[in-house]
Amino acid sequence: MADPVELFRIYEMGTCAYMEVLDLNTGRRRPVRESKPIFSSAAAAWEGFFVEEDRALELELTDVCSLYHSITLVMDAPMSFEWKSGGRWASETISPGQITIVPARLPFSVRHPTSGRFVTVALEPNFLLSATSELGALEPIEPICSLVTEDSFLRELILGLRAEACNTRPEGRLYAESLASTLAVHLARKYSAQKTPVRDYRGGLTKFQLRRVVEFVQEHLSENISLTALAGVAGLSSFHFARMFKQSTGLAPHQYLIRSRVMKAKELLQVRNTGIADVAAHAGFCDQSHLAVHFKRVCGLTPSAFVQRMLPPEPRSAANGTPSGAGQTAAHAPSQRNGHRNGNS
Repeated sequence: MADPVELFRIYEMGTCAYMEVLDLNTGRRRPVRESKPIFSSAAAAWEGFFVEEDRALELELTDVCSLYHSITLVMDAPMSFEWKSGGRWASETISPGQITIVPARLPFSVRHPTSGRFVTVALEPNFLLSATSELGALEPIEPICSLVTEDSFLRELILGLRAEACNTRPEGRLYAESLASTLAVHLARKYSAQKTPVRDYRGGLTKFQLRRVVEFVQEHLSENISLTALAGVAGLSSFHFARMFKQSTGLAPHQYLIRSRVMKAKELLQVRNTGIADVAAHAGFCDQSHLAVHFKRVCGLTPSAFVQRMLPPEPRSAANGTPSGAGQTAAHAPSQRNGHRNGNS
């Protein structure tokens, strides 16, 4: 049987679309199952981690190791399975709400019958190293194997990532990366053999760091900004950047990004003859309806209502006090309104 560490170095590359393991007898990657999962975050193109939900089918894996640190939450029915890792076979049962943690590179065999649904978060080893780089550990952090785990905080993080996997909106990536970084640090602090001191980062970002981050956001509003990119601008790990940014601004990075995009849209809407659909695209929103949802939440009214409020009042007739254009037909309505109405949300 091949050395899992050496094989892992060969295959340590970008995230695949679905869960895979490394077959230690052949030295090749193989999917955990042939069928596609119920859903996966593969379409979101997250970097360093992914999420998938599936229904347990009859399965047997022999002499394999995971390519990722896998954290699996059982959803709706007890899952019984047999497990072997460096010793004898053992039988385990996981109840709904409980979690299994299997680190990368750990050789194991497993078999289980058909059961209920489960959600798996898979972290690439390099993502864990990056997220925990500022914890001060003396050696690279590796999670330990824990087959039956009760952890309400970890469960909420998994469910949060599951929800974001269903969200294709641009700001979803930033929030998902924040959740995944928090999950990685939680793993390192609670489920690793290494001691990880807790550092206190009170006071937030320096003025220089904050200015650089704000400038970066403004310059890339229409792009799919990642938490890794923002943290890199500040020179911090993703986890500590997210905490320090919120201390400085009162907003999480994804909340600040949404607000910045709304403010940019508000500025563009004040330009005459600019359609709302075009404004949405230039401000970094998926579409007009996406802009409308966030614009109303931040500004208290829809983009179309904001545009109408910006229009000058119609001149009134001195004779009867009615608008002078009241008798015009729709075909002769003022052109300045049509420019905005074509893009109403």
